[in-house]
Amino acid sequence: MRRLIGAAIAPERRTLALVLAILAVSVFVAFATGFWLLFRLVYIIALVLPLAWLYTWWNTRNLEAAADRRTARAQVGQEALEVIEIRNTSFLPKVWLEVEDPSGLPGHLAPAASSPSRRAAPATGW
Repeated sequence: MRRLIGAAIAPERRTLALVLAILAVSVFVAFATGFWLLFRLVYIIALVLPLAWLYTWWNTRNLEAAADRRTARAQVGQEALEVIEIRNTSFLPKVWLEVEDPSGLPGHLAPAASSPSRRAAPATGW
């Protein structure tokens, strides 16, 4: 039981757990009081949650990513060059894309945001 609760409130699922908790409380209070606004809140959450998941799944399935580290070996003080290439294979452009490359290198500036268009250049380097 402890593992199940720990998995439900893991950092990558906290928002989903919060939305599901709000949904459960809204259902309970709506049936307990009969208040029409809470029933509508339950309907909206129950419809929007699967639609948001489908929208996210649809937007991420047509992306290709590759990281090319141009510096094979480096010494102290030498710059290390890395190019992150994002390719959108869908016919529709993506609205927003955030690329995050966790690295322990000092001065590493990998988190960046972009809008990869189908008509733009296929490579984006940071």
